[in-house]
Amino acid sequence: MGDHRRKGLMLVFSLLLLGLVPYLGGCGGTGHQPVPPAEPVPSVPGLAWPPPETGRLVSAHENIVFGCEWSDKSDSAASSGYSLQLTGGGALPWALFSLDGLGPENELTRVTVSYSESPLSTGDGTQLFIGLADYDQQGWAWFNPVLSPWSQELSNPADYRSPTGQAHVAVVLVGPGTASVGALNFTLAGDLPTVPENLSADPTGVGAVDLSWDSAAHASGYNVYRDDAPGLPEPQLLNAEPVVETAYSDTLTSTGKYYYYYVTATGLAESAPSAPVDIWAHEVEYPAPENLRLTEKTTTSLTFGWDLEGSNPGAGYYLYIATTADFRIDDDETERLLVGPWASDFELKSFQGAPLETGVTYFAKVCIRSSGNKTGRLSNEAAGQLGDYWDFSDIEMIDRGEVPLKAVKTDGGFACAYYDGIAVNLAVSTGAGWQAETPLPAVGELLYAVYLDLAYANGVYLLVAMDKAAGDAWAAYGAPGAWTRDRVHGDGDTTLLHIESGFHIICAASATELAVLHLLDQPPPDQPTMTLHTRPIAGGSWSDFYLRTFDMSENPYTLAPLHCLAYRNGDLYYLHNDGFESGLFFTSRNLGWDFTDTDIRTGDYKFLAQPDLAWFDGGWRAISLDNYPDRRGLYLFSGDETSYPWQMEPLTPIGDYMGYNARLDADGDEAAVVYYGDGIYHLALYSNNWLAEDLYVPGVAELGDSVDVLLDGGEIYLFFRDQATGEIKVAHGVPPE
Repeated sequence: MGDHRRKGLMLVFSLLLLGLVPYLGGCGGTGHQPVPPAEPVPSVPGLAWPPPETGRLVSAHENIVFGCEWSDKSDSAASSGYSLQLTGGGALPWALFSLDGLGPENELTRVTVSYSESPLSTGDGTQLFIGLADYDQQGWAWFNPVLSPWSQELSNPADYRSPTGQAHVAVVLVGPGTASVGALNFTLAGDLPTVPENLSADPTGVGAVDLSWDSAAHASGYNVYRDDAPGLPEPQLLNAEPVVETAYSDTLTSTGKYYYYYVTATGLAESAPSAPVDIWAHEVEYPAPENLRLTEKTTTSLTFGWDLEGSNPGAGYYLYIATTADFRIDDDETERLLVGPWASDFELKSFQGAPLETGVTYFAKVCIRSSGNKTGRLSNEAAGQLGDYWDFSDIEMIDRGEVPLKAVKTDGGFACAYYDGIAVNLAVSTGAGWQAETPLPAVGELLYAVYLDLAYANGVYLLVAMDKAAGDAWAAYGAPGAWTRDRVHGDGDTTLLHIESGFHIICAASATELAVLHLLDQPPPDQPTMTLHTRPIAGGSWSDFYLRTFDMSENPYTLAPLHCLAYRNGDLYYLHNDGFESGLFFTSRNLGWDFTDTDIRTGDYKFLAQPDLAWFDGGWRAISLDNYPDRRGLYLFSGDETSYPWQMEPLTPIGDYMGYNARLDADGDEAAVVYYGDGIYHLALYSNNWLAEDLYVPGVAELGDSVDVLLDGGEIYLFFRDQATGEIKVAHGVPPE
């Protein structure tokens, strides 16, 4: 089990050929009943007995087995797209799939096969056979399936397990026709370990690395793997026996190069690898320069600055420049510059011998170099583009805290809600600083910006947040010093909203009403329902409305809907990405929450990211990200509830990785959008037309994963978390002339 190959993880897992044929678990019909063995098929040239022990060790978190990943196949069996095509007429076409990691406590109990076409095979006298390697009878047990999916229960699982813990499934076509296999599904007994998460690597000295990760469910230990090539093509198992703790210290025999790591969990089987991490093995023990950042930019140069406590103990610095994020400093495309020992910044005017180019993002890292040209510890990575920039030099610290965060305009000021690691706080601008309170104490570990929202109207704040880990959602409304916390769904405890499987919580406020919307997993399971709760500000109880229910039972991997909610002229409007059709649906209470023919997109775009919504320039505007490769980008929609689809235009270059973490705000006939892409944040301002520029906040090396933007009187206010200091800040920006 110390092999670096991947092993199965969970009670039931699907090995799908990219879902061309979804596994229809639970369907009726004789296709799911045990089928007596068929007549033995003729001798199959090339299909050996016993089968070779080359089992594919799979992960429940992959959900995909590509056609090319069958253990072996004949020349007349070929991968076509993500399915396996068998073509008869000559030598019998066959393919073999082998599963590894089985044992007495982790038996294979069912095999299911799905097909990409109906009928299953074509051509007179053509039949498809499924063979299971039977080690009790020392031969293949053949079955002739009829329906798709076909399933076979294994009453004596040990008969189908090889002495080394593998199971083998063969598909053979007999006759002149064709057949297409779309998916294999295996059911295992036992609780298999999950994949370890949040692996991190920290250099503790020259040639010394400390690794740590989160514990995995059903794990009895962990294996640690290392390689010196990206992707870990030849990973080396570092531990002789599974590691019991969620930490490991590695000693390197060579430095001045990159190393890559992943870990797996062990138990009944070995899990799939964790997400890999890499680390530069520094050669001399010099501290890393801190807070590398863009300190100035012009139309022809970029200046990167950094901090270093005390004097430089080496002979100077190496400054590395590249045009891709997360770059390797030893890559041929990376330029290395020598900087003097007394410097704390460097003005970059060229790259690889040519002047810097407009529109290109340049990335930088820095380290101290020794007199022998050895490297110390590496700094963080910073980025910048040429051009004028909004002046965000007016920066104010609000509080120390974590993301997510959300900001709103108030009567003459601003308010910002954020997570502080223990509770959800609200800070209100007073004109002489910020006053912070805790409307929602001790709500656990919040995850992502969609689990926290803030609204304001006529002196009343509405703050909602959800603890994803516990499934608890909270709502607090009122004003500083006078908060009410309500349970807005169900009955019982009046201070806690407990939703077993709710998520994606948002809110809105008008002069007369408060609204909270979230997704609630209604019985039966896999039936998430968009649930709206409203309450008069003047008093009364919360009213519940179930707007739309989805059936996820046949497609449990479908993304959950993402939402926006807004009041205007007494009506309550709702925009959501349904996660099923990948559409953007816009409806309202006055429309009776009708979702028929309300898709605002044009064409078959796949909008799967968090949208945002605002009213400006006489109409509604919405933004969302299409993450489909050939049209990836952030798009702007313009329209209203009287006509569908809306006008649609790209805000970012098509095909680029831009448009993540996007937020939209409007003021009169102007709008501002902040979004992440290509390693940095960008800001787009609309006033008669769109003007986009990369976002530069002096003295801030890296903004957090959750930002917000407000537009007030033609000036921009950016709310963010400074990753270097852990502080929630607001930067006041003025657009360039």
